Amino acid sequence: MKTGGNRKKLFSVLVVVFATLALSDLVLSSGGGPAQATFGREWRPNRVLEGEQYAGNDACAKCHRSMTASQRATGMARALEKITDCQILQSRPRLIFQEGPYSYKIVREGNRSIFSVSDGSNTISEPILSCFGRGDAGQTYVFRHNNEYYESRVSFYRDTEKLDFTIGALLSLPPSLD
Repeated sequence: MKTGGNRKKLFSVLVVVFATLALSDLVLSSGGGPAQATFGREWRPNRVLEGEQYAGNDACAKCHRSMTASQRATGMARALEKITDCQILQSRPRLIFQEGPYSYKIVREGNRSIFSVSDGSNTISEPILSCFGRGDAGQTYVFRHNNEYYESRVSFYRDTEKLDFTIGALLSLPPSLD
């Protein structure tokens, strides 16, 4: 197997883990209904002892400066980015991928990026909410459509500098645009 294939598999596993954790945390934090929280928010514990309050990252950093600084410098601390901080999409204002009748585009508009998919007749476009992965191997995007969160069907890959199918995405043509 080629090295690029191993990197794509590792990237896929990491994306699935981070997406699962982030999305499950959003649903849990919103009481199980449609998530109102935004991606890239400050971490909060899932369970807090009765009568206790979470003081926040900055309160912890007052006593644990070196630990906080070293953690913030890790790749894992930056594995989930808000779209405003996404360097890959800032430096590549237009990415396109075509497969069969479907055209996938990510276009930068100011501080946001728009994910679009078209079948040639109709188009669905949504703002990207968050980026998973720093782009060393690749980066996948999360958007919201019809009140549900979706992982983009295409991801950016560093080795090709292009969009291609997100690892784990079905390679067969979808039956409809939706």
